[in-house]
Amino acid sequence: MPESSFTQVNRRIEEERRAKFCGTASLSISSLKPLLRTTNPVRRPRLYREEHGCRQEDNRHHAKATISQHDFEIALTNAGISASRLQNDALPYPRLELPPGVQLECLQGADRIMAADEVFDGTNKRWIVDLYLDDLSDDLKTLFVEEYEYQKEPDDGEFYCKIRGYQGHHGDENPFFERIWLGRLSALSKNRRGLLDQLFRHKKYTDAFDALLAIPALFCGFRLTVVHQVISMRCEEPNLHYLKHILKVWSDICSGDFQTMRLIDRPTIERVQGTAPGAFSTDHDELLSDLKSGRILGNFSEQQRGEMWVRICEVSRQCLIPSPTHLSTFPGHPASGQAVQYPPSLIIQT
Repeated sequence: MPESSFTQVNRRIEEERRAKFCGTASLSISSLKPLLRTTNPVRRPRLYREEHGCRQEDNRHHAKATISQHDFEIALTNAGISASRLQNDALPYPRLELPPGVQLECLQGADRIMAADEVFDGTNKRWIVDLYLDDLSDDLKTLFVEEYEYQKEPDDGEFYCKIRGYQGHHGDENPFFERIWLGRLSALSKNRRGLLDQLFRHKKYTDAFDALLAIPALFCGFRLTVVHQVISMRCEEPNLHYLKHILKVWSDICSGDFQTMRLIDRPTIERVQGTAPGAFSTDHDELLSDLKSGRILGNFSEQQRGEMWVRICEVSRQCLIPSPTHLSTFPGHPASGQAVQYPPSLIIQT
């Protein structure tokens, strides 16, 4: 992407951000709707308990949410304040109450809101929110979401998913955000940037990993250093076979449904990979408990989890449930798709 084009897009997004900003206010947590569940739900509640609260008035800790013009005007009327009062950035921030049943979509800060909801009591269940009109462009929405993600150092899997997505693989091509993510990777590690370029030079491996982008959570254990070792092993055929095996197993678990694949989350992959609940009684009992509690497949309804559990058990009768994490043990890993001989004492009797 030429530098002039990058600058123009960046300026357009910044002008829109300023134009759509409504101001900052204190809102009830119940009126805020987080996105999909956070991947690290434990750390922030511990922090807030230790601090006996949190530093939510610090603008770095604000949430960002969108609101319709209609709901915004009603909230201002109910509070008896003007729109300009919200843009003064003066403490304490004004309190707004939304119309009954209205929930605002959070583009940033969902993990903080969920943690505060767990820790705070009664009238303290409020958060400071930067409000924007809800007719934002896709580019500005994306920037808000990824700007917040940038506060946490992305892992190699997230870099791969973002960069390839913005290059048009299982995503909409967007040279502006592609350059942003390539720049982030280069700033964090010149070596990792070089390893990514090395992977891109191996088309068969790149194509195989791109196919796995249908299920982004599979990249939770993706490490460029391991991929470098795999490529150096010169065992291309079995490695590519294993990557295809990963996609087939998880596609079967999701019944080939694209939306279901996208909703699989990292905690599920991390917990289920390398297990065989369809064969090992210990795996079966432990994972079934996780399933019932929502610790795995947490983005699905109880009925959907039950249906997917049946398929998880079915596909794991003859092989361990695979993920790219196991590439580090290739070749010869038992999850390679070959039949596995399980000890009779551990096998579930059917």
